[in-house]
Amino acid sequence: MIGSTKYLSPYYPEQYPIELCVEQWVANNKIIEEDTKDIECVMRISYENLTDNLKETISAVLQWLPVKNKNVPKLNTFKFHGIEKPIKNMNNESIGSLSDQDIEKINQIAKTYLEKWGYQILGSGESS
Repeated sequence: MIGSTKYLSPYYPEQYPIELCVEQWVANNKIIEEDTKDIECVMRISYENLTDNLKETISAVLQWLPVKNKNVPKLNTFKFHGIEKPIKNMNNESIGSLSDQDIEKINQIAKTYLEKWGYQILGSGESS
């Protein structure tokens, strides 16, 4: 199962279909690509960099931005739906819970963007 069922839509009473989740990820990538194509100064960070190297990534963003305060705030947790948790990369855990059918659907729907952003096709090596 992907995530908690507590916040699901009445259209998906048990869990969101994996296809919907992957299609949303692809749609978001398309929007980002379209909205940034004419911007000269764009900084891209990945979920993996942010979660695996939080302080360094935040520091790099602050150095890149034209702001005076370059001090990295203390960030160790995030709060979502009232629950506070440590910031960590959830890829291995999440990918490990996928079925072979889910992996096939993800690869089919997201292959172009997985490859474009340097991710391995699932099932063909490491997970991130």
